[in-house]
Amino acid sequence: MDSVGFADVQSEDELYDFDMDTDPPNWQQLVSREVLMGLKPYEIKRQEVINELFYTERAHVRTLKVLHNVFYQRVTREGILSSSDKRKIFSNLEDILGLHVALNDQMKAVRKRNETSVIGQIGEDLLSWFSGPAEEKLKHATATFCSNQPFALEVIKSRQKKDSRFQTFVQVNFTQGFKLHEDVAGDQCSVMNGCR
Repeated sequence: MDSVGFADVQSEDELYDFDMDTDPPNWQQLVSREVLMGLKPYEIKRQEVINELFYTERAHVRTLKVLHNVFYQRVTREGILSSSDKRKIFSNLEDILGLHVALNDQMKAVRKRNETSVIGQIGEDLLSWFSGPAEEKLKHATATFCSNQPFALEVIKSRQKKDSRFQTFVQVNFTQGFKLHEDVAGDQCSVMNGCR
C-alpha cells in the first residue's frame, strides 16, 4: 500500500492549508507600530478575539480538508471501505467542509477589506454567518454529523479489528502524523463541525 503524504494534495494552496501550527499568529505583528500605538486596550483585546476566531476557523477547515482529501478520498479511491461504512464514518463531511470553507473564505474577505489588519466593522458579518438561514444550515449539518459520531467510532473500531487492510491504512497514516479517527473521531463533534 502506498503511503499517504502531502504529495496527495491537489495544489500549493492546499499544501499551505495543511500547515499544522497550533497557536494563532500574533496579529500585532501584522500591524505597524504606529497603528498599534493608536489602539486602546479594549480594541487590542477585541482584535485578539477576532484573530482567534478567524484562526480557529482556518485550523478547523485544515482538519476537515485532511479528513476529506487524505482519508475520505483515499478510502474511496482504493475501495478500502464499503459505501455503507463510508456513510457511517464520514456522514455529511462534504456538507460540513463546504460550509466551513465558505465561512473561512468570508473571513478572509473581511481581512482583505481592512487595510491595516485591524478589523473594523464585523457585526453585520457575524450576523450573516451565524443567524437566519446560514445559522439553520450550519446547525442542521452539525447536528447530523454529531449525531452520527458514536456509530462512526464503532464502525472504525470494528473494522480495525476485522480488516487488516483497513488496519494497515490507519497505521500508515498514523505514522505520518494523521490519526485517522482514534483522536479525531473520538472528539469529531468538536473537531469537525463547529461545536468548538
